[in-house]
Amino acid sequence: MRFPRLLFLFAPIVLPGLILLAQSDTPPLTQKEPADGSEAAAKQATGFRLPPGLKAELFAAEPKLMNPVAFCLDEKGRVFVAEEFRLNRGTEENRGRSFLLDDDLQVKTIEDRLKMYEKHSAKFGGMDYFRKYTDQVRLLEDTTGSGRADKSTIFATGFNDPLDGLAAGIMAWNGSVYLTEIPNLWRLKDTKGTGTADVREKLLTGFGVSCAFLGHDLHGLTVGPDGKLYFSIGDRGYNVTNKEGKNFTGLRTGAVFRCDFDGSNFEVVHKGLRNPQELAFDQYGNLFADDNNCDKGDHARLVYICEGGDSGWNMAFQTIPEPYMAGPWFAERMWHLPHEGQPAWLLPPVGKIGTGPGGFAFSSGVGLPERYKNTFLMANYAGGFGGIEAFKVKQKGAGFEIEDYHDFLKPLMPTDVEIGYDGKVYVSEFGPLKWDGSNNQGRIYTVFDPKKQADADVVGMKKLFAEGFDNLDANKLAEMLEHPDMRARMRSQFELEKKDPARLPKIAKESKHQLARIHAIWGIGNLAAKKPELAKDLIPLLSNEGDGEIIAQALKALGRSQAMELAPHLKASLSSGQPRSRYFAAETLGKWKYTPAVEWIFDILAVTENDPWLRHSLVTALARIDDKDAILKRAADSNSRVRLGALLALRQLADARVSTFLTDNDLFIRTEAARAVHDLAIEKEYPALAEVLTKLPAGLSQEADPLLRRAIHAAFRLG
Repeated sequence: MRFPRLLFLFAPIVLPGLILLAQSDTPPLTQKEPADGSEAAAKQATGFRLPPGLKAELFAAEPKLMNPVAFCLDEKGRVFVAEEFRLNRGTEENRGRSFLLDDDLQVKTIEDRLKMYEKHSAKFGGMDYFRKYTDQVRLLEDTTGSGRADKSTIFATGFNDPLDGLAAGIMAWNGSVYLTEIPNLWRLKDTKGTGTADVREKLLTGFGVSCAFLGHDLHGLTVGPDGKLYFSIGDRGYNVTNKEGKNFTGLRTGAVFRCDFDGSNFEVVHKGLRNPQELAFDQYGNLFADDNNCDKGDHARLVYICEGGDSGWNMAFQTIPEPYMAGPWFAERMWHLPHEGQPAWLLPPVGKIGTGPGGFAFSSGVGLPERYKNTFLMANYAGGFGGIEAFKVKQKGAGFEIEDYHDFLKPLMPTDVEIGYDGKVYVSEFGPLKWDGSNNQGRIYTVFDPKKQADADVVGMKKLFAEGFDNLDANKLAEMLEHPDMRARMRSQFELEKKDPARLPKIAKESKHQLARIHAIWGIGNLAAKKPELAKDLIPLLSNEGDGEIIAQALKALGRSQAMELAPHLKASLSSGQPRSRYFAAETLGKWKYTPAVEWIFDILAVTENDPWLRHSLVTALARIDDKDAILKRAADSNSRVRLGALLALRQLADARVSTFLTDNDLFIRTEAARAVHDLAIEKEYPALAEVLTKLPAGLSQEADPLLRRAIHAAFRLG
């Protein structure tokens, strides 16, 4: 990445990686300070529609903040805001700048994108155009305890490199502030207590290869039960080489990532997303994303994030016109809920959510009415009917479905929603979007139950996070695993892993509190990732009677280790367990690359139908075990579900022998093979794909369209 010729507000003194910052005299521009919007914002709050018993108050308004894309709270209750000022003023898209489209569909690295800007720089008045405006991080503080911010500080600025996108994701954790702004994942620190970051560390780079659409950014920062940092990107794609030297490339597609807090051990979790604005874990450690639609009639979607998952979207679909609008996304009903005939290689969504998903948070319900215990809150940025919407999920097979979907806070145009440590829900409002980039509004509201503000759980939570968990002894930490708030449980889990790990197996086995047991299981799994011999403490839980969730969690946690010698213990769960247990048994066996499990997995595929999530786990396990010959032997199996599973595993492996299935007697399987050969561009098998046209049976239905399109295109490419 090249540093700008114009000076940052903070100019680098030490390079590269860890950057110490010093004040500069000529900062890039942000925005002219607007008039005080507090009165108008407070008046707006009086018109909000809320659940019975809840109250909304203004926390801060312009000029204390402007253009909030995302925000977070730290353990002290301070609010950090990612403010954007580069929209259409340095951060560009191929929609409003159509002359970029052809190049944008071909770039493969962020360096290619920079060359694209240089190629077209005359249309922008030169390269300085891309450096004129900077995004920044704002720090808001309520120093008096009034419930309103009275102090506003610029925490970090100078994010105005030509390759920089919008500051779109932010998370405070244990003294660090993590910021996602294409093309980088940053870690910011205030080591002097001045309220301003004096350290800025680039942890990873290479995100946002294409321009795509504005808002399809790097975002979604959260922490998982595995103690890793998770984040997401829209369909601007990625070409990232991790600290260990491994490259991960996904062009023109969105994805979910994870890494350690220092950026090491980066990997891709799930891909094929369009614009997953934010991520949230539920009380059982299931990860979900709120993914946006393509504005052509498809739905915004809740996506269950699965290891190795692919939701099917590619940015190139966006510009395909009628009569084949958005290509297979519509023609093959890729975005629909699970249904017969849906492409089998992708994972369907869980359900429809909003029209413009933004911020997304999980609430354990502390400080809120009982209805909001273990509930998701989502910011729906939509003109006229936008606001915060709430819902829950419930298991359906190995996947999920949505329930109790309803409005929580309306009307407003929110970008983000966070759950405070004070029992309040915090909501940021960007205001109506001005496409010329001249937005200058910004507000944060709080929503709370006045009657619950004095509850012991609410008061205790605030004190607990302010004082920190590292001061608690092992007995208190073990007790805290039963806390009603997942965030308190998870912090206690992490501390207990360090202070008294030997206590965890007993809690996992004997506690009467299900969630305490689950956190203990997660802790054992995290420890076993470094010391595989500890994984044996999870085996007794596989025979747990009466609580299938404990079995599922133990199976999943085993996958954190490389304790392959324990694999025979998983066979019973795979063979006779519930779908969720089968899912995680297969996932772990695949991670262990346990070859004998190939036969077990095919036995389950033979009886698995109407559960795309379970099928995905089984197929992904086969691909990870990577016994291609054993997989290919199933091409002649009499069971179509077995043949389909073999085909999908070969597709994941990008094995050219997937073309074997082009002659299958099942049209759906032939079509799935055509998708693999064509969509993965396995060019040496194009002749076999084109030959399908010479063997067409009479009376083909519309269902054959995906097969025929790909066969015709293969023939065209062959000439």
